[in-house]
Amino acid sequence: MKEFRIIDMAGNKEHKFTPDSFRSSGFSENSALTIITGITESNLKDAITLAKSSHESGIVTAGIMSGNEGIKSLLDVADAVIISRDNDESEILSGISDLIIKMGFVNIDIEDIAEILKDAGTVYYGTGTAEAPATAAKKAAKMCGDITNAKGILLNITTSTEIMLSEMSDAAHVIEMATNPDAQIIWGHVIYEDMGENVRVTIFAAMHDKGKL
Repeated sequence: MKEFRIIDMAGNKEHKFTPDSFRSSGFSENSALTIITGITESNLKDAITLAKSSHESGIVTAGIMSGNEGIKSLLDVADAVIISRDNDESEILSGISDLIIKMGFVNIDIEDIAEILKDAGTVYYGTGTAEAPATAAKKAAKMCGDITNAKGILLNITTSTEIMLSEMSDAAHVIEMATNPDAQIIWGHVIYEDMGENVRVTIFAAMHDKGKL
């Protein structure tokens, strides 16, 4: 079974999880995706070394960073850099990991996520919550910024169990209208009972701009 590894630079921890577990790990042939968190100016060189090792092992590799400092250096050795705002790294990780390990009406797997992040370049993140799925999607798209040229979209729609497939399609349609007509969009649904009547939409927009930075 393919694994998703998280390297926490700040805490000097390495983890992986499958739908069945979340435990310490090194690089392995079973890994499909590595995400590096806690990257700072002081540990950037170490993060680049880890990213290079992961990527050269054939693993789709992404880092989470804020600001512009060091992004190009990391992208030289990794597939993607997910842009973090306001210390929201835990939210970003949940937006990805929940699609794999949480129950929902539309499930996706690690390979689907890796497909969006492979060679993705800059990845913009946005999330929005509202009672109407389309409104939540609009808020998430606004937080992302300009995604009209995005080539790939990973979409997480989180609700309580009370939602219709047509409502989820409404949210996906909003994102389709906001981005490149040829963009690949992969979306999944996650159930959190405490969402009540609200819907949370989380977007990861892959710009595929590595050669333009």
